[in-house]
Amino acid sequence: MKYLIPVSDAPLGPVNPVPSPLVPGPDGRPRSSGVAYLEGWPVDLGTAAVVKSIRKGGGSWRSVTVFPELSSTNSVGQALAAAGCPTGVVIVADLQTAGRGRLDRTWEAPAGTSAMFSVVLLPGGEDHEWGVLPLLAGVAVSEAVEFVTGVRVGLKWPNDLVLRDEDAPSGRGGKVGGILAERDAATGAVILGVGVNVDLAEADLPVPSATSLTLAGIPRPRRAKLIGRALSRIEHWYTAWDAIGADPEALDRLLGGYRDRCTSIGAQLRVARPGAEDLVGTGAGIGPRGELLVAVAGGDAVPVVVGDVVHASAR
Repeated sequence: MKYLIPVSDAPLGPVNPVPSPLVPGPDGRPRSSGVAYLEGWPVDLGTAAVVKSIRKGGGSWRSVTVFPELSSTNSVGQALAAAGCPTGVVIVADLQTAGRGRLDRTWEAPAGTSAMFSVVLLPGGEDHEWGVLPLLAGVAVSEAVEFVTGVRVGLKWPNDLVLRDEDAPSGRGGKVGGILAERDAATGAVILGVGVNVDLAEADLPVPSATSLTLAGIPRPRRAKLIGRALSRIEHWYTAWDAIGADPEALDRLLGGYRDRCTSIGAQLRVARPGAEDLVGTGAGIGPRGELLVAVAGGDAVPVVVGDVVHASAR
């Protein structure tokens, strides 16, 4: 951490990056002043720059398209899958006007402040453990953020990207991103949507427990580099998952990378389950199908497949 050189009697303190203030864009909408725009195009998010970053990371995708604005990258991915697009199509957006998260939540952010993209995947064969893929996507994006920023990234079950306060240079940790996986039953396609809060200010955070890379004290990375690295790591984990199929022992081994990052293991937590009472207990582990195991008082560990997890320590 860098410190100011004393030139007066003013108290010293750490110099941490701060989110860039928003400025009005040509369309009147707010956007990050930390991103330069050339003829309406964000210079840190060009298609060529994303492709270059993918290649540097050892990845290869069929096509990459960057849009200044979309309703939702996942919605576009679903439409492309329904139209018969091949596997490996990537959709990136500078701004989403109707972005979605897990459990029907919205994902909104001013232009220039987030890294948002979706990929269309067509797994080979029909015998897969679908609940494992979003968890592995979380591992992939965590690895990418960690590679680009040098800061450790954890995963709150199932796939919230989180920075611990003690790992954030500014001490301002929290949820910094998430994954939304949607499967099209008609085509068999899986659309993986990813969002990372890069340059969001406190006032723009969706919930108090969220944060952004700049709020965490991390210098603002180029979004093309972050997205390209994430795509390379998604390709790595997806290829391994697709080859395994539904082999429980192989899946259990593959989930070792997720368990190493999962902050829900060992945490006191409450799980809101659809159509059932809330579950209160301790995160005891991750099962071979990606389910969260919750140890409750006076009973065995209860597997949770769908639910909203809140850690007791969350702000």
